[in-house]
Amino acid sequence: MQQMDKITAVFKPKDLTTLRPEAFNDIGYLGTWQAAWIIESGIYTGQWAMIPLGKEQYTFGWVPEEDLEIK
Repeated sequence: MQQMDKITAVFKPKDLTTLRPEAFNDIGYLGTWQAAWIIESGIYTGQWAMIPLGKEQYTFGWVPEEDLEIK
């Protein structure tokens, strides 16, 4: 994957213990996601930060690529 690449994927968090409470309603969201930057620290180091495109209301700013199931 490269910066600005777009994928169609479902939001399926691998670890619900790290999920913000307000993001639980978005589990299962199918949409277009864009690779924004590579995460440089923390438990998601080395993964792409993925942002949802075309979703007017979403409760998260970004998700790690491991939390998306590509369709």
